[in-house]
Amino acid sequence: MLSHPVQSENAQKRKTVAVILSDPEDNIEALEKLKHTLEGLQDYRFVYLNDHSKLLADLEALKKDITFAFNLADGGWRNEYRDEPHIPALLETLGIPYTGSGPHCVARCVDKSLVRGIA
Repeated sequence: MLSHPVQSENAQKRKTVAVILSDPEDNIEALEKLKHTLEGLQDYRFVYLNDHSKLLADLEALKKDITFAFNLADGGWRNEYRDEPHIPALLETLGIPYTGSGPHCVARCVDKSLVRGIA
């Protein structure tokens, strides 16, 4: 007799997605709706990361398992708007594919004087 349950073949093939959120999450209701919706995607396992004080350590620990990161941290690194490019830069440094724009694009978009000049 096995000492631990055997995972189904489908459970073993599930892809891990790191969902990176703002720190701390302002809209708890929206987060609950997001989690409920994502639970319906049976081929994926979602890990929610919103504690930016340990985000680097969490990503490094999960790096081998993460298929990609769903970057929803639009409030920036530690809720500092000007530090928004740091999260995609961190993901690129770790070699983790992610959703959203790259650090250079985000850096240009948060530079309001540059955006006004271009517009």
